[in-house]
Amino acid sequence: MFSLTSWHRWALVLPLLSGCSSQFQFSSNLDSDAVDDYFKAGKVQVYQGSTPPAAERDLGLLEATSCQADSNAVPASQADARTQLRRLAADQGANAIWVSQCIELSADKHCQHSIVCYARALVVHED
Repeated sequence: MFSLTSWHRWALVLPLLSGCSSQFQFSSNLDSDAVDDYFKAGKVQVYQGSTPPAAERDLGLLEATSCQADSNAVPASQADARTQLRRLAADQGANAIWVSQCIELSADKHCQHSIVCYARALVVHED
């Protein structure tokens, strides 16, 4: 009786598997523009404090709100509002924001709890 070692079995199977791989196609429901949009906030540096950092250009005031629509929704947070500010700044070509203040707002007909943050969109010198 003929006996194959483990190595010999793989030597016979691998050519069959590699032939199948050329027929394989990958498709995804991910939109490359959406992925770029999601990660662009990470390219914007956040500064806080009483004075803004030295900037080459000030692109203007930004405002973003984090809203908890109902008791089952994700709670409002300063981090969420700052992330929104970073995306807005990236859309304007800024590489930094200076967050001047965040304020908790009273409940209204749209949000049980909300936080609004204000920032300046800046282009700072990169070393």
